[in-house]
Amino acid sequence: MFSTQPILCAALLLLASSPSSQPAAASVPAAATAPTTGPASGSASEPASRPAIDARPVPPVQRFIEEALVRAPSVAVLRARLAAANARIEPAAALPDPTAEIMVQEIGTPTRDSWSEGRMLGAIELRQQLALPNKRRARRQAALAVSGVQAAELIALRRALATEVRRNFGRLHAIDRERELLGAARELMVLLEATAADCRPAGQERQEAVAKVQIEALRLAERDDDLAAARRTTVAVLNRLLGRSPGAFVDEVAALPEIAPPPLPWREAALAQAPVLAVRRAAVAAAESEAAAVAVERWPNLLVGGALGMQSPLSPLVQLRFGVELPAWIGDKQEPLERAARLEVRQARAELRDAETAVLTELTRLAARWERDTAQIARHRDDMLPQTAAALDAARASYLAGHGDFSTVVEDFELWLEARAQLARCEADRYVTWAEIDELTGELEKPKLAR
Repeated sequence: MFSTQPILCAALLLLASSPSSQPAAASVPAAATAPTTGPASGSASEPASRPAIDARPVPPVQRFIEEALVRAPSVAVLRARLAAANARIEPAAALPDPTAEIMVQEIGTPTRDSWSEGRMLGAIELRQQLALPNKRRARRQAALAVSGVQAAELIALRRALATEVRRNFGRLHAIDRERELLGAARELMVLLEATAADCRPAGQERQEAVAKVQIEALRLAERDDDLAAARRTTVAVLNRLLGRSPGAFVDEVAALPEIAPPPLPWREAALAQAPVLAVRRAAVAAAESEAAAVAVERWPNLLVGGALGMQSPLSPLVQLRFGVELPAWIGDKQEPLERAARLEVRQARAELRDAETAVLTELTRLAARWERDTAQIARHRDDMLPQTAAALDAARASYLAGHGDFSTVVEDFELWLEARAQLARCEADRYVTWAEIDELTGELEKPKLAR
């Protein structure tokens, strides 16, 4: 009977020599260790049985972001809120509605016993309350400042939404890369199982080797199921951000886009560009405008009116009225409102200072994460990948020569697989870190405010 042992052993020896001899599909520049450069994602050498996954085009994450900014329900909510705030600007400075009155009056002449027949008076009167021009101007500025807060919140949401899309895009990259590695690993496990069955004589050692290969194959299948479930969850979250149905299909993420961190110093860029600080500054401006509007309310409003009528005997009647409000209850009404407005300004400024501290704290955390992710990528690419490949080569060669234990082959195989999966995870982590840094330090969109 024809035996597959020589063919399988030769194939395994050929596969054993491939990881150290194959060129990298895509590499990260050496300057990636510096926080001011932006490396491209990639991997070290892979076995010949693994398909080249980095040669495919980079998925258009920017298209996802643009779709989310157009279709996301959360963006539509803030757009409607901004439109409502803009609609309140002009009414804030409008005059109150005038009032119209009809007056009929009989003016009699008193005698000793009764009232004698007098004159009839009828007129139509119009009245209008007038606010001083500085009052109306201040009210309009206060409404305009509230609109500015809504515009800043919309911009902050757009930036946060872009970051969230990138975060889920990075997660999909790590998941899809690991699943593809698992596919290549399963092919290798089939070869190892045949090798364990044919490269050693029958006996307990052979049965143990075959059993370990089968257990490892089951473990890989279990891990693939976990990744498949994680991908479905991540796709559902991404589809929600894009305004799609949860089950909409999302292509496999073969690679991450090249990234270039914002130039140093990050601190000054974050204090100037962070969207959350733009919202807080707009809130301070709104509180100050409201305080100014409340302060001018101390000035009394004016009242003007006029009447046109007839009196008996028939003769025209013209009346003019002019009045002014009396600030009789200013201590009970106006002064407490002014104190409240000043306290709200103080509160808004305190919230701005707190937000600045939070942004600087977050930036410190992100800088530490960036340095960690960059160092780990370099460590896995330059050290872990070649060393795990060499260890797996040595273990397979020793086993084929009849000197090693198959448990060592399985353990080194797990290290080989985990090193490549961890590289993909580190690349995804650094991409998410870059996205969060860019949200804080990137060029801030200019709000479109009402005039």
